[in-house]
Amino acid sequence: MQLRSCPSVAHQRNALRSVSYRGVAPVRGRQPVVVRAAAEDEDAELEKRLAKLRQAKGATPYGQGTKAAPAKAAEEPAPAPKKKKEKVVYDYSDEVLHYEGPPHRGDLAVNMLLGTTLFWLPLTAAAVGRGLFVKYRFTDKRISVQTTAPWKKKEKVVYDYSDEVLHYEGPPHRGDLAVNMLLGTTLFWLPLTAAAVGRGLFVKYRFTDKRISVQTTAPWKNEQLDAAYQEVKEVRSIPRGVGAWGDMVVVLKDGSKIEMRALDKFRELQAYILARRDALAPRSNDLTQEELLGEPVAKKSGKGFA
Repeated sequence: MQLRSCPSVAHQRNALRSVSYRGVAPVRGRQPVVVRAAAEDEDAELEKRLAKLRQAKGATPYGQGTKAAPAKAAEEPAPAPKKKKEKVVYDYSDEVLHYEGPPHRGDLAVNMLLGTTLFWLPLTAAAVGRGLFVKYRFTDKRISVQTTAPWKKKEKVVYDYSDEVLHYEGPPHRGDLAVNMLLGTTLFWLPLTAAAVGRGLFVKYRFTDKRISVQTTAPWKNEQLDAAYQEVKEVRSIPRGVGAWGDMVVVLKDGSKIEMRALDKFRELQAYILARRDALAPRSNDLTQEELLGEPVAKKSGKGFA
């Protein structure tokens, strides 16, 4: 007896075979597939633009309000400028001396003994200076250390030149300029001629009843030298131009000098300087031993300034 399959069953078998053939079909090549969320990128960009627009209009972004912002540190006030302390002036009147004296002589003796070695010589010199010129002073109000060394600079005295009366004012004598211009035709004399021209144009001598002044108003040098008659130690002069004019040197007590070239009326002005000096500053402290005893002073040679 021969069995025959049902047509519906045969139809199902054929369908399965066709599917299996399609499933095993070869794949020619694989291509990577990248999935991009285009919609999300566009939304984020749009949100950023809207946030910038709100911020430009003055709206506060979400989460950045005044409460969320960090608190600013309190500004410290600027320190006030320090005021200079005024110097306190103490009253030392009616003070009572407690002790006064130089450094101990034992220090000087020891340093003199050790000064025989070259290594100790600087300390010996310092000890000698202390022993000769230093003095310690103690009172009931203050402590003082006095130094009377001859090389120590003294405080400059300030003189009052107000209400002074002019005695003489003028430039160097014109005869000096004429002679130097004449001699300037020789190359040898040219430097002296240039100096004479400079003096004639820019230098002026001035004598009042209180001071001597030499004024220089050159473009490259502008200064004025002043000396009070109280500071004058001596005056030296020498005639020039057959006595029509002369050169003068005023020596001051501190050793400095004021030179005046081609000075007109130099003899008269020399006598005036000495007269004003004696009137304003008595010479009792400046007299030599011979002058105090009334002995004749040895005259110096007549060369140079008189």
